[in-house]
Amino acid sequence: MNNKTTANYAKIAVIVVALAVALSCTVGGTLAAFSATYTWTSDNATAGDMAYTDTQYTLDLFGGGSVAPGDSGSAPLNGVDFGSAPVEWTFSSDNADIMPVVFYTLAEDGAPEAASFYSEYAFDGMDDLYAACPDGTPVRLGDISDDVNAVAASLAVGKTLCWVWFDTVYTDSALQTAATGAAVDAYAAYCASICESEYAFSENIAAEPGSMLVSAFVVGQTGDTLSYRACDLSQSALSVRDGLLHVGEEVAYVEDSGMFRKPTSSAELTADSAVWLLVVASNSAEFEALLDGVRYENLGKYALQGSGDADGTAVPDASGGNRVLYKLYSERTGGVRAEISVTITATVSF
Repeated sequence: MNNKTTANYAKIAVIVVALAVALSCTVGGTLAAFSATYTWTSDNATAGDMAYTDTQYTLDLFGGGSVAPGDSGSAPLNGVDFGSAPVEWTFSSDNADIMPVVFYTLAEDGAPEAASFYSEYAFDGMDDLYAACPDGTPVRLGDISDDVNAVAASLAVGKTLCWVWFDTVYTDSALQTAATGAAVDAYAAYCASICESEYAFSENIAAEPGSMLVSAFVVGQTGDTLSYRACDLSQSALSVRDGLLHVGEEVAYVEDSGMFRKPTSSAELTADSAVWLLVVASNSAEFEALLDGVRYENLGKYALQGSGDADGTAVPDASGGNRVLYKLYSERTGGVRAEISVTITATVSF
């Protein structure tokens, strides 16, 4: 009795082989007053270490943040060396809004591989125009494939996967003359449309006149010192109108990336736009009760330098400050912000 069975198993970046060996054989006989039993017991078999196991890798391709026309990036495909084992590569992108990102791989010499260019965006009417890779290599837009196998067939461990979002196109491969025309205008408009978002301050931010809560809004900052615009606590209401935060009848300044400005409409707001308000410290709990569902930060106590009844400055004062600084953020109310992510798999047969 001798049975031997083998099988091939294929998994994503994994080979799993389970082997169990057992052999048992008995022979028995009876002669008059005695009997004899012969038994063979197999040796033990222990599962060995497998060459491959299921593995999830993180590909830092987009930098974890937002991207825009003109941006690019790359990431090496690091991981296990599959050796001579057959490997089937697949590439997919979660790109529901069709961000016009172009993917490709690099050859050993670091040059873009011409056959690997792939994009889900069609570049309609732009086949004979050119764009530049980050290293300056010209790419004819008509040569960018819409077949995902173009990039998948070029993948390998150790290869570098790249992407680029073209913001300028040219009439010639020398990349000397910027292209114009209806197709180019349509592409620019499309890129803008998938980057648009609408923001406004929450209408939950409201307080009646005489609430004695907000005493000022910040209009500038130098180091730790804030410049503020004072308001009459007995007269000023806190309200949101047309997406902008008003203290009394005045539009509060917004801060973006350290710059303070007075917006004229909510169209000027971004995801990072925030109003900085100075609130009477004894009323901070009451003020925070107004902020249900509002994204905000409590930045601690400040002391006013001056009477507090007029415009002035304030500095941090954790122990003696009688104002608390709050940073209130705008919120997204509409528009489109396209998102994209990439998944690569290697199925190894062994």
